[in-house]
Amino acid sequence: MTVIETSPVAPMRPRPRPRPASVLLIDPLRGERRALTGYLTAQDLAVVEADHVDEARQPMDDHDVVVVAASLPDPAVSAFIRRSAEADGPPILVMSETAEYVERVLALELGADDLVPREVNPRELLARLRGLMRRRHRRRDAAPRLSHGVVATWTLQLSSRALLAPTGRRIDLSRADLALLTAFADDSDSQILDNNQPGGSLRTAVSRLRQRALSHAQIDLPIRNVRGLGYRFDAPISKV
Repeated sequence: MTVIETSPVAPMRPRPRPRPASVLLIDPLRGERRALTGYLTAQDLAVVEADHVDEARQPMDDHDVVVVAASLPDPAVSAFIRRSAEADGPPILVMSETAEYVERVLALELGADDLVPREVNPRELLARLRGLMRRRHRRRDAAPRLSHGVVATWTLQLSSRALLAPTGRRIDLSRADLALLTAFADDSDSQILDNNQPGGSLRTAVSRLRQRALSHAQIDLPIRNVRGLGYRFDAPISKV
């Protein structure tokens, strides 16, 4: 009888699980914070808690999204939101006690990405957080590259007051949006210094343009903050 020797089959190693998305949750009310942490953790999210924005000492890039429970105006919270937005940090969702119109406008002008009332349903909050994270991940595709590493161009249509993304998607613009994008297109470095517009109006104009692009066309514009200088449109723009 012939004996056939076989090699032992190596056991299959389980694939490593992907890193769960990280949520930085800042809420001074410990009981409500812990309840929300429990819900988000059960949805496969990693939650880092803090009582106040001053305790959020970890690098912001460690997180995929930030939730801040506060009422505006609050000097510390306002400064935190502004710093994160200017540093192109993770998206920020504000949970407000009132969520009134003035507060929503202020949050968006500071650079927050969304605002909901504190009593928001946890399931809706989860959907909003996942939507913000999806938008952040799409930023890398906001200026798609053609073959041989050539960066695709955005098209600013002056007569029809619209911006066309490289994918062909259209963003209708206000007069202020058109003026801002024209300034980006006219600058050789696609950069505008803060002192070109007084009193923080540039920051407000950029925030409104980003919100328009997100709400009207689900596009996250490739506008980046240059620390200490201003803002840059990180892709070529042609005017027609």
